[in-house]
Amino acid sequence: MAVTSYAPIASPLPGPAPLLAASWQGNDLYVPQSATALPAFCVKCGQRAAVHKTKTYYWHEPWVYFMILAGLVVYAVVALIVRKRIKLEVPLCSDHARTLSQRKMIAAALLLGFLPVGIAGSMMGDAYIRWAWLIATIMLIAGSVYVSIAVKCFLKPTHIDDAYASFKGPGDAFLRQLPMRG
Repeated sequence: MAVTSYAPIASPLPGPAPLLAASWQGNDLYVPQSATALPAFCVKCGQRAAVHKTKTYYWHEPWVYFMILAGLVVYAVVALIVRKRIKLEVPLCSDHARTLSQRKMIAAALLLGFLPVGIAGSMMGDAYIRWAWLIATIMLIAGSVYVSIAVKCFLKPTHIDDAYASFKGPGDAFLRQLPMRG
């Protein structure tokens, strides 16, 4: 019986080998586009996951922000056209899932609460209108900032393309359970 050996097939693409599973390098998480879920450990503390939050992440090249100079509508249209996305199930332990839920409630209160505050202040008379709408505006701005910082399912995309996505934000205990990106 003859033994047949096979030579390894060289990658047709230059550069590093394609990712086969989620991996890490430094403090960054790398996920292949073909992935639909991360390993079942909390992305912050590395404990067994109790909850899996499905989240679609979007990212676009930094140059797109210059479109704001042409106007917010122009920026929004260009960003929608050129953005890349990845949809993942993000695992969280019960403590971090509760923290995320609390942050979402705070964000909703700030974002939705600005209108009743402004209207109620307006109904109290002329002396309160300016203060009420100032407080309402601060709530709206604070809610917008809070959403962008605190409610991102603990992961912030730093790059997404057709092959992989990279993220900032996962905890060291989670990353160390993954293979190192080579």
